[in-house]
Amino acid sequence: MRRRDRFRQIFVYAIYILITGIVQFQWPDSWGAWGVKPDFMLVLVVLAGYLYGFVDGAVVGLVSGFVRDCLGSRVFGSGMLMLFLAGVLAASLFQRNMNRTAITVLLSIITITLLLDVAIFVIQYSMVRSADMRMWAFSVQAYAGKRLLPLELFNLLSGLLMLPIFKNFGPYPKRVQRDRLTQGVRGEELL
Repeated sequence: MRRRDRFRQIFVYAIYILITGIVQFQWPDSWGAWGVKPDFMLVLVVLAGYLYGFVDGAVVGLVSGFVRDCLGSRVFGSGMLMLFLAGVLAASLFQRNMNRTAITVLLSIITITLLLDVAIFVIQYSMVRSADMRMWAFSVQAYAGKRLLPLELFNLLSGLLMLPIFKNFGPYPKRVQRDRLTQGVRGEELL
């Protein structure tokens, strides 16, 4: 990859990470449902991993997680781990025998959002002391209806909005993106 293309890749990812981080943490609570907001950084990482491969997904996941941890995490490193895993999952999920269409990208966003949110719920539930179980005594249906379903819908909508922007103004020049899409080249091979 040429030096100018590498600079473009870093610059575009930096701009996208900053914009998604700012929008995510400045998103008004009144625009959400039951206190749930879209996870723009997760959608960005899934798009990078799915469209451009393992290296892009992992690096964008780590940097986005670092920004997330700096902007609003109680435990430093949790966002980095979560978004790194999302980028790695996106790079490996639905890749074999699948075309990279908008449907499979959106299916990847839905699947990774579901896996990560359920994992976070299980970890939080397992750390609750038995004396505090009354506070957590709500059903799985309430969790799915008031947390998981709105999050899936918000992430799906944000993925629908971000996908054309990411494809048309992505981190690689048009010639490289066109070659990658027609030949099925992954992000690692662009390095």
